[in-house]
Amino acid sequence: MSIIIKSPKAKAEMKAILEKGQTKAKTAKTTTTQQKVAAKITAKAKEAKKTKSRLSAPSELARCRIAAGGDIRAGQFLYRITFLWRAINPKLTRHGKEWLAMPREEWATSSGLGWSEFVNYALPLLRKHGQAYVEIHAWGRGKDKKLWVSLDQPALHSALAEAGYEIKIHEQNGLSLLDQK
Repeated sequence: MSIIIKSPKAKAEMKAILEKGQTKAKTAKTTTTQQKVAAKITAKAKEAKKTKSRLSAPSELARCRIAAGGDIRAGQFLYRITFLWRAINPKLTRHGKEWLAMPREEWATSSGLGWSEFVNYALPLLRKHGQAYVEIHAWGRGKDKKLWVSLDQPALHSALAEAGYEIKIHEQNGLSLLDQK
């Protein structure tokens, strides 16, 4: 919509206002220096938001805990399995799958758990809650008996991503998903 100004006095006033730069015209130009400063400020704001998001994200241990049914011991065992899965290469192959194998005592010790914590809590709970992404078997006899663990990485990755999302949603609502059990 254009406004037509007919009086010479009104035209002179409008010209004076335009020359002073007091308009809010959409086509107003800023200097390149101002544009560069504005771009730097915007980039710093985006970077700060990204950093804050990374710092407030739940840790892998917290996500493992939720994926293992909410128990800290089962979560710690799952966290240790994921660490060793990334660290040990090549893995053992059996029944067409890759496996990690250690005696139960070594699994308990490397997970930072006591024997009774491992046998009574971590192992049964992870078997119960982690059956979609962790397969655990005891194979062997006598002193050669070992606990064999196979990890389905894509399934675990999606479970950990979902657990992280659940933690963030509960945190935003003022609740703690980790204190439920």
